[in-house]
Amino acid sequence: MQAARGKASSVQEAALVAPASLSGGMRMETVYDWVTVAIFAGLIVLFLQRSVGPERDQMWPYFAASVACAVINQVGNHAIDTGETLWHVISIAGIAAILAFIHYFLKPFGKIGD
Repeated sequence: MQAARGKASSVQEAALVAPASLSGGMRMETVYDWVTVAIFAGLIVLFLQRSVGPERDQMWPYFAASVACAVINQVGNHAIDTGETLWHVISIAGIAAILAFIHYFLKPFGKIGD
């Protein structure tokens, strides 16, 4: 009887832990997480809008900006973990560089041919 109870409680504990383990135990906790995911979401929307028309964008600017978002997110999270100001400066400059890159190469507020 106790073996059955032990088995049942371990199943219940596993069910309580399962949702966090499905996401890898990671959550969006930092400002850098939210900002880089928002930029990435904007890239997705821009890509979907542009992929419908007759003229299409090249893929490399979307890929470069997406990878840069992931890298800057990691640098920003490292800055929060270590508390070093230099890493925060690098992260903020990286976010500004990503936005400038998107504005220059993808022109989200203009037409493709402009």
